[in-house]
Amino acid sequence: MDRSKTDIAVTKDVSGYTLFVKQETDVTKELEEAKAIRAEIGGQNTYGKSLRHLAHFPPSAITAYLHAYNVTVAEFEADKRLHVMRMMADPNLQAFVINPYFTKK
Repeated sequence: MDRSKTDIAVTKDVSGYTLFVKQETDVTKELEEAKAIRAEIGGQNTYGKSLRHLAHFPPSAITAYLHAYNVTVAEFEADKRLHVMRMMADPNLQAFVINPYFTKK
C-alpha cells in the first residue's frame, strides 16, 4: 500500500516558472512500531541480544532531516553517527526515538 502523497504546483512570475513539489508520507506504522519497542524494552539500554536500538526513523523522516538541515546524502553517509544523534535531538523527530539514553542533551 502506498502511503505517500505528492502534490506538484507550477507558478509563473516575472522571473519564469517555479515548480513546487510537496510530498507527504503516512508514518503511523513507524510511530506505532517505535512506541511498541519503547514499551517492550521499558527504559533499558539494550534491545534483543545487546543491540542498542536508538531510533526507528522511516526514510521519509531522514529525507525531511536532509532537507531541513541542508545535508546531502553523501554528508549523511560520511558521518551517520553525527547525523543520527542530531536527528535524535530534534524535537520534531522525538516520537521515533527508541532509547533516549543515548540522546545528547
